Amino acid sequence: MLRYLPLLFALSLAAQFGVKYWKPVGVGNTAARPATCTANRDTYINTQTSAIDYCTAANTWTALTSAGGGVTTGVTLTADLPVIGAGSSAVAIGTRQGNTTKYTTYAGSAPSTNDCAKFDANGNLTTAGAACGTSTGLGDPGSNGIVYRDSAGTSTVATATEMAGPNNCADAGSNDTYACTLSPAPSAYTTRACYVFTANTANTGAATINFNSLGAKTIKKVAGGITTDLADNDIRSGQVVTVCYDGTNMQMQSTLGNAASGGGSSNTYGTYASLSGTCTTGDTYRTSDSVYEFLCTATNTWTAFHKSMKVVVPPSSGWSWVNQDSATETVTAGTVLMADNASNDGMHLRCRTAPATPYTITARLSIHGEHASAQSPIAAVAIRDSTGGKLVSAAVYLTKSNAFSSPALYQKWTTASSFSAEGGQIDSGRVAEFLRVSDNGTTTVYSASWDGLNFYTLLSEGRTTFMAAPDQVCWGVRTESGALDMRATLISWDAQ
Repeated sequence: MLRYLPLLFALSLAAQFGVKYWKPVGVGNTAARPATCTANRDTYINTQTSAIDYCTAANTWTALTSAGGGVTTGVTLTADLPVIGAGSSAVAIGTRQGNTTKYTTYAGSAPSTNDCAKFDANGNLTTAGAACGTSTGLGDPGSNGIVYRDSAGTSTVATATEMAGPNNCADAGSNDTYACTLSPAPSAYTTRACYVFTANTANTGAATINFNSLGAKTIKKVAGGITTDLADNDIRSGQVVTVCYDGTNMQMQSTLGNAASGGGSSNTYGTYASLSGTCTTGDTYRTSDSVYEFLCTATNTWTAFHKSMKVVVPPSSGWSWVNQDSATETVTAGTVLMADNASNDGMHLRCRTAPATPYTITARLSIHGEHASAQSPIAAVAIRDSTGGKLVSAAVYLTKSNAFSSPALYQKWTTASSFSAEGGQIDSGRVAEFLRVSDNGTTTVYSASWDGLNFYTLLSEGRTTFMAAPDQVCWGVRTESGALDMRATLISWDAQ
């Protein structure tokens, strides 16, 4: 039977081209051959004579070839058909010969089961007696259900590498206008189709990707919404990036380069000094050795909190002492502790250049120390004239007398060691943690708060009413007569 396969293939191909002749009507011995047939159309494979019987006239069968003898029979048709030329042990390559097509059997023996004939788009025989291979069509897809066709045209079960290859390419650029070439090349971007590229560089802000010169598409991240532009380093150099086309942009599906392991926000714990300089919005960091916890409010931007309220870690530089005496300052994990048991009965201050007006300074302090009924240490935030030495402060007493405790008030000093006046006293029964001073260029205001939200004005006056040219902002403590030990910790210094 195998020896007739090339002829059957040719006959089938003829039928595909609309030729109404050479129609196989059966296979079997001579006795089983139909008694009737249609001339110039019907053929019969005769297994008894090893021949192809051809209907040359109505109900008349004639052998087209003889068994194994290599006999060539020419038949005139009404349309062009592929040619299978003569050969001894294989089918030879041939061309069409007008309306005449020649078919030749193998001489001597049947062909191998792996012998195949291939035809070009015009129906001309291009390969004869070639090994068929595993398959030239879609073979058994195997357990993963995916067929891979190699460069030789053989279909095999696709491996992981072969499945990943067509939609993966490497960017070779020097900036975040990423571009690379997929193979085989897509003809257009398809909505919901996903693509993979390896970035050659880290991104700086918004970035695009252009596959196969189909057009640059903006890469968006889903954090905060599917149209959020990338932040710096959301893509890292060498990162394998998966994006899916949504019809407008490429949505980034892979882990952001700024995200902690596993993606999304992270909740970490460690020392104050170990706080990373990078973060992703929503990350939190709790410290083991400070009063702060941190929330990432924007890419690579940590915001400090103390007792669930936003604070600003005090600046570590830019300060200078005024009337230090024996007062000391200790910086620990961001906070600043000032201790004073000096014999000098005055304000011991750390001062810095005031911001340009208008400005507001809000300080959060933790105040602790000794007190007596007639002697009361204080902590304060002040505005100072560095030339004349005068200062005005928003202050809080640790205690004043047995009549009231821990009032907030303003104080005026002609120098840091020479008290002038005080007033505006508000007594709440507990120490105010928040002291504020502000200067709008015309008026200075001094206030205090017990909750950080509601501030009570202690004094409001023209900025030059008491001082000639206020140009510093300060914070500090006073022991009063040097008989008591006074300590204050600066937790927050928020300059707006």
